[in-house]
Amino acid sequence: MRRATFATLALLSALPLSGCGDPALWARWQAERGLFHARAAAAKLPSHPVDDAAMRAAEAGAMRVMEQFPAARWADDPSARGAGRQVGLASGRAALLLAELADRRNADTLAVERLRDVLRDYAALPAITIPARLSMASALQRLGRFDEALAVREEVVALDPMVDPDRRGPSPEVVETALRVANELRRRDLPEQAEQMLSGAAERYAQALARARGRDSLVLSDALALLHVTRGDAPSALAVGRAALAAAPAGERGGRLLVMAQGALDAGSPDSAVVYARWAAGAGGSRRVTGLALMAAAQAWEALGEGDSAITAYDAVLRRWADPGVLGAPAHFQRARLLERRGDWLNANAEYNALVASQPSHPLSFLAAQRIVRHHLNAGETELARVQGEQVIDNLTHLLASYRDDGVQRQASLVRADLLLELGRIADAESSLVALWRRFPGDSATEDGALRAARLGAHLPGGRERSTRVLVELSRLAADPVVRRSAAAALQSAASDD
Repeated sequence: MRRATFATLALLSALPLSGCGDPALWARWQAERGLFHARAAAAKLPSHPVDDAAMRAAEAGAMRVMEQFPAARWADDPSARGAGRQVGLASGRAALLLAELADRRNADTLAVERLRDVLRDYAALPAITIPARLSMASALQRLGRFDEALAVREEVVALDPMVDPDRRGPSPEVVETALRVANELRRRDLPEQAEQMLSGAAERYAQALARARGRDSLVLSDALALLHVTRGDAPSALAVGRAALAAAPAGERGGRLLVMAQGALDAGSPDSAVVYARWAAGAGGSRRVTGLALMAAAQAWEALGEGDSAITAYDAVLRRWADPGVLGAPAHFQRARLLERRGDWLNANAEYNALVASQPSHPLSFLAAQRIVRHHLNAGETELARVQGEQVIDNLTHLLASYRDDGVQRQASLVRADLLLELGRIADAESSLVALWRRFPGDSATEDGALRAARLGAHLPGGRERSTRVLVELSRLAADPVVRRSAAAALQSAASDD
């Protein structure tokens, strides 16, 4: 009995050493184990301040994986499969982790250098090079090298969406990056360049779709339809959607009809959106799909100039279920907005107030309170607007002291600053917007707010110096290239005025 037990234990202890007869399996186990420990060390790092000793330990763990399993040995063959390829992927992920650690040191230049090494050494592994390019673009953008960042993102857009064999399906980063690049080009006032980029991406997705089968074809169809919507090409988007709908499982059809309705709306075809939204609402899907379909129908009716039909659709959302869930606040707000536009202020005001009372921390609740104040201002009821405005500002101040959620803090602070400005408290609005930006740097909304604050502050007594400091910081540090350029232009204009 003891001899059998000893023999079994000896056999078990020998298995890791032999890798079950396959050296690549043993290498994979070692590489993935090393990567696991390196990631665990990185996860324990404090966000602030940087612990140099712990950071060096995490970096050493990542470098150990890269050195033990070098790219030249494990990641140089794009056709490799099996355990050997997984070793190369683990080594590449360790290299990505090393670049991420440089980012956490706020050493963006070092991060870019490390990512260039990743792109060179792991060029045969798209699962490594795609996130490396996206990380490099982010680092370049933080360094203010916006054109280089854009060029790197365009390299991702130019890829075949099926380029990554390790994903076993289309790479979502390709279409996501195409939409981001299009948005940036349009913000730079380069719509023709955006259209050219989107057109090329759509052509590559169409080619991939012609080769695809099964689930991959549905995912590619969704991405291609989204590209057409972004281009404003509703007929092409709907044609792709209809083809995918015919091949989709029955349980997905309601959701796909909803996507087609929203796509038709985005592409400026509200009449088609009404048809698809009705179809989606009647498809017998989930409450979420049905409710969103009714919301899409309301938006389409409004786009067609049929305000009463839009209000009826929002009513259907609120009456269909005792608790409409996350759709309740937007349905109430949009219904109130349409009632206000129609001139029915009594009911609109009641709807806005009900939303504020029932969901005080919802972003639409902040906007509802703001619209009440604006209505009185527009009606010339200055004193009533002042009283209600000060009350809303006090309520938002209390809310900001009570809720720690970052989203609530940003949205409530922006609305509070707008109200301060509308009530003529320009200095308070300026200081609020600058403080919000300093708390949430790198956020496009807070950067826009800080830019607005700098322009306001320049006209306040003694505010020129503060304004200049903010503009200088924005021109150097803003994550949004449009904000950087606007700040630099404002500085140049101020200098010429002097």
